[in-house]
Amino acid sequence: MVIKSRLCGALLFNALLLIGTSYLHASESPLPEPFQGDDPRSKLSIAYADLDAFIKPHFFQSGPSTRAKAPESSGNIGTRFKIKVNRYTALEGNRFYFKNLQNPEIVAVLSDLVESLEMLPDQIPLSILNRNEQLAYWLNLYNFALLEELSQVYPKTSLENVLDYVDDNSILAKKVLKVSGVSLSLNNIQYDIVYKIFPEKHNILYGFFQGNIGGPNIREKAYEGDTVWRALEENGKRFVNSNRGAAVGSSGKVRVSELYEYNMMLFNNDKEVLRNHLQDLAVGDLETALATMKSAIKIDFDIVDWNFADLFGDPRSFGGGSHTNAAALLDSVKATMVADGGRSVQSYLSDDLQSKAKMDIRFSDSELETLLMLKQKRNESMGTVEIRDIE
Repeated sequence: MVIKSRLCGALLFNALLLIGTSYLHASESPLPEPFQGDDPRSKLSIAYADLDAFIKPHFFQSGPSTRAKAPESSGNIGTRFKIKVNRYTALEGNRFYFKNLQNPEIVAVLSDLVESLEMLPDQIPLSILNRNEQLAYWLNLYNFALLEELSQVYPKTSLENVLDYVDDNSILAKKVLKVSGVSLSLNNIQYDIVYKIFPEKHNILYGFFQGNIGGPNIREKAYEGDTVWRALEENGKRFVNSNRGAAVGSSGKVRVSELYEYNMMLFNNDKEVLRNHLQDLAVGDLETALATMKSAIKIDFDIVDWNFADLFGDPRSFGGGSHTNAAALLDSVKATMVADGGRSVQSYLSDDLQSKAKMDIRFSDSELETLLMLKQKRNESMGTVEIRDIE
């Protein structure tokens, strides 16, 4: 595989000049060795049933947008205070019950899942996976690591400062992960790895959950290699055809999310390319407006909603009290890890490196046998490799 690092680096540089911000600090150096290469013929697939089991009890699916505007909020009885909401986007997008992440035991389960994903490439080199499996892996690692970071800032109502794209100290810029010896931030995963491996694959933008209403949807299931592009397209359609993604404005203009402005390198820093992408996903009046627009200069980046994509209220309204019980959640995660074909399931919390990577739930017995042989062959043929952090 040839990685278009020069092209991607040039796009990022041009984006900084065009937008005039420093929210990205993408490295112009090649990908670190552990993240290079892929095997297009590989049939290996990674299972994420444990991730699905964690997400499901905290998840609420809102369905497609109706573009309805939320009613004006009124203060609670006995107070004049009102909840500040964006009425155009308040009813938009899937939700996550973030309040559950105030439970230390539930956060511990989440942290263990993130650690298992971090350690997976220590057991199998990513280069023996096909690109779709690699993409699903990086998206899942990003999204679950983001949830872990957001658990530390909740119950803030706004994520504007937390997700500050121009702040080197934001949770997106901090080195919070270590994969194959490489220290990574969430920005590193998105801009320095995924965007480099998949330059100009527009729909990858919709795989990075941001935690706020104004970003792409969180999904009920983890990404999987064989369905990742279909899932991203679905997320893209849901985002574009909603008040938080794109909307017909006045005087022939189309208003779009600021998220696109921060990611114009995916669109060659060209509004016409962005317009064509939006038109491919849009339906109804929005599709018509984009198709008849005389110039893409009429696209305005002015839609934003920094509020947590949180489901407020009693969690029993969407599933029952067991969803807030850490022990019940842990049992649920364990139960879904029972593999097909009678594979044994190890202790969920284990000190052993291979157990932490949860190899026996992510791969079948035959795949594990193949991986073992590949690993032995690789160890015999490779010398010591120096791993550097991404700057």
